Amino acid sequence: ASREIKAVQIWGTVCCHGMCNVSSAGTGEPPTYQLAEDTDLWLYMAMDGCWWVSSTECKDGVKAQGYLRSTVVEPGMLPQHVDQWMEFHDGCWQPQSMVQVMLPENAGTEWRASQEAAVQHPVIEIQGVSGPKING
Repeated sequence: ASREIKAVQIWGTVCCHGMCNVSSAGTGEPPTYQLAEDTDLWLYMAMDGCWWVSSTECKDGVKAQGYLRSTVVEPGMLPQHVDQWMEFHDGCWQPQSMVQVMLPENAGTEWRASQEAAVQHPVIEIQGVSGPKING
């Protein structure tokens, strides 16, 4: 797993997204990642066995507290292998199927697949409906 410790990207969430650079990767310890766009946000393994995105203070205290978290993972599982992420929204933790943490080289592939899907399933335009103007 140590050779898989590379920068990752977070997608599918408003609270924190983009590149996360490896900050530390100690032997036998889970790596920590710092968000490139907000240096006070970190992706780290907390004491509860979940990956978390939170502040420097929470990361330094290894606290299970933040904005985004994984489900409990097996020891040694890196964030790019996590299938389920939860986001704190409307006062509770909610599963977010759109959230992905991936290696940068996989992000391009995912974007191309999304663009191809959009071409295959174009937006439907509805005409002749009366009511309030919603889109201008």
